[in-house]
Amino acid sequence: MSDIQNIAAEPAIEELETVAEQGMPQDTEDVCGEEEKKLTAEEKIWQEIYEENGLKLELKLTHMDLYSFLLYHAYCTFTGVIGILLSVYCLVQGIIQIANESTDTMTAVLLFIGVWFLIVSPVSMLGKAATQMKTNPSLSKPITYWFTEKGMLQEQGEVRTGCKWEMITKTVFLKNIWILYAGKVRGTILPVKQFDGREAELRALIKAHTGKRKAR
Repeated sequence: MSDIQNIAAEPAIEELETVAEQGMPQDTEDVCGEEEKKLTAEEKIWQEIYEENGLKLELKLTHMDLYSFLLYHAYCTFTGVIGILLSVYCLVQGIIQIANESTDTMTAVLLFIGVWFLIVSPVSMLGKAATQMKTNPSLSKPITYWFTEKGMLQEQGEVRTGCKWEMITKTVFLKNIWILYAGKVRGTILPVKQFDGREAELRALIKAHTGKRKAR
């Protein structure tokens, strides 16, 4: 039995003992029902998902993990791929214009578009990732994860959250990070290097419960 279940059970037992001493009959199911109502949403989700033998990992996000996440959203979507193709085209055309000794405004514009999207933007994202890690301390603190047959749980200090597998809308398996989405933008980043050799086990568990159609 988990700590949460113990906390929920002990007040119910004390209440039953008090009623017995007063000689007043009390239905055990009514007491348990009242205690269940007192549980927070986080405690309920933990009771539903938690399994003692679940796959447990302690992961700590780095600025490079966050950088990989930002790059994925910028360049691996449909609009991102189109942007890459257009930028390469602009850069090539700009170089050709220079080779032909053409240095007009159009040449400068073509080079600017290509260099900005392919070089400047990725570099600026690296700085953005580092800044976010500094300004948001919770990102750099370790998070304990439990992966069970029913879902995924996260614990960071006194904060606990959970997500059932049916709530996961998309899974992305990249070389450095995995991303579990519960919505279009909200994603959980899992650093692959910190899986302690349990990568295959975790991948199989996630795919088994989220479906191959959600995996990329």
